[in-house]
Amino acid sequence: AMPVGTRYKLYTVPVSAAQNGTRELIAAPGAAKHIAIFGGSLTGDAAGTATFKSGTDALTGAVNFAANGHLSIPLNQDVPIWLLGANKALNVVLSASTDLAGYLIYGILDSVSDAQGIYYSLVNVAVTAAAGATTELVAAPGAGLKIELFGLNVSPDVAGTMVLKSATTALTGTINLAAGTPYQIDLNPSVSNLQCAANEALNVTTVTCALTGWLTYAITAV
Repeated sequence: AMPVGTRYKLYTVPVSAAQNGTRELIAAPGAAKHIAIFGGSLTGDAAGTATFKSGTDALTGAVNFAANGHLSIPLNQDVPIWLLGANKALNVVLSASTDLAGYLIYGILDSVSDAQGIYYSLVNVAVTAAAGATTELVAAPGAGLKIELFGLNVSPDVAGTMVLKSATTALTGTINLAAGTPYQIDLNPSVSNLQCAANEALNVTTVTCALTGWLTYAITAV
């Protein structure tokens, strides 16, 4: 691994993972330590899916790849995209048809608090949204609180559309999606991209396609 970055001690690791099974990308770091993923670039050679995991716990839904499809995780040195559990390896579960290649940028952190954003306490969650339905991505946070969306990376299984919503109120227009091509809102830890109304859930309404991936959010005071 090659060190990069400034705020954290970051490393790059090459990825070359064979299809049809669970593959370890980064080994467990040792007792009480956490792998944190800050960026990377990955390509699938054929259409299929990849589910990224902290040990056996899903970090993402089954991310859809088109043939030679590309998944970009823009480098953000302030806060990781994924924070794994203590002493958990980063694994990927690949479908029967897809080999994965590229690289990841990661750090080894001593505590969860080391990974918090500059101004906010950010949370990463896996996204799995059904086709032709409204799916709750983050539950309503309670009185006097609101959800702020800082980053999003979702991939449709087939061509379709999505609308992000604060409960039933649209936060976006109808976004057209191509099969296996990620839709991405880059993570900025100092300012959110979208905000829900007070005590409303963050939902997504899809037409035709199902979505998989992950998002980064915070709960803040109204």
